[in-house]
Amino acid sequence: VILVDDGSPDNAGEICDQLADMDSRIVSIHQTNQGVMAARKRGVEASVGDYVCFVDADDCIKEDALASMCSYMQENVDVVVFESEVNDCYNRIEYANALLKFRYWNLWGKLFRRELLDDYVMSVPRQFKVGEDFLCNLRMLSRISRTVVTKPIRKYIYNENNPKSVQKNHIYDYEYERMMIIEVKDTLENNDFFNEIKPSFLRWETCYLVGMIGYRYNVDYEEKWIKDFLKDCKGQKLGFRCVLVKIAIRYKAFRWLFVLEKSLKAIARKVLK
Repeated sequence: VILVDDGSPDNAGEICDQLADMDSRIVSIHQTNQGVMAARKRGVEASVGDYVCFVDADDCIKEDALASMCSYMQENVDVVVFESEVNDCYNRIEYANALLKFRYWNLWGKLFRRELLDDYVMSVPRQFKVGEDFLCNLRMLSRISRTVVTKPIRKYIYNENNPKSVQKNHIYDYEYERMMIIEVKDTLENNDFFNEIKPSFLRWETCYLVGMIGYRYNVDYEEKWIKDFLKDCKGQKLGFRCVLVKIAIRYKAFRWLFVLEKSLKAIARKVLK
């Protein structure tokens, strides 16, 4: 067990040291605050086993979690995914398509072959404080050669009551979303299988654009990445929603369709609560 104290402002570092003194299997590492990905990278560098499992600072796992995950790590498996909705097995292309459908984004709840987690995979820029798990998974695709197994088994205990969590305190804006889209495309384009997953990427990009338009971000529709999106969509069968987005990019009046959609969804959520 490798505990990384990433410049914690409380007494977490002392607790890590106390636990390491109590059990030789526990390693305590301290560093100045560099962010969650840097902490994970430091932990991977200190690891010596064949497999790695991440647990976020405010969460926990059931005591048989690792034994259960390891039981599915066969010779033909690179990643074991728990907390899934389905019992399935993916090759690299299928797993990439699943990621681009907003599934399996987290790094927690998974068991990885350590060889997948090289310096490139673990060096997601710190500016991505939300979605860094997703970017890490996308970088990992180039390393996956075996299968990814998903299981509807619950062994991870996610803490939803932390008011200081990054997810709850992150402020989304146009610049951050734009930066994410460009980073995802740059990451995927570096792979020789990009053309096979390009339709899924464009649908994913469409979803982001729908959000930007719907939340009335100050989008610059003359930017290169939007022009590239329109160009990439040519000849692709992407569905009616993508057609509407392409029209909304060109004609301002159509953007109100997505603004209305977001407003209605917000009202529906309040009613359901």
